[in-house]
Amino acid sequence: MLSSAPPTDRAAPRRAALHRKHQDLTGQVRETTRDAHAELLQALQNRQPEPARRPMHRHIQGWYEWLPTLEVAP
Repeated sequence: MLSSAPPTDRAAPRRAALHRKHQDLTGQVRETTRDAHAELLQALQNRQPEPARRPMHRHIQGWYEWLPTLEVAP
């Protein structure tokens, strides 16, 4: 039997905890996220792959370097 309930994102609470911890440590998560998304959206709307690649690379690289330093309960 199929369920009509939407699938759950089991990683969502962990992501939220990571964002809260990052915000507590840096105080800049919201601003950084907003600015990075604006830059990425502008590049995508203008169909500019290289300017779109830069904010995505910074985002991925930043989390790659930062995640191992965190201790967040599952």
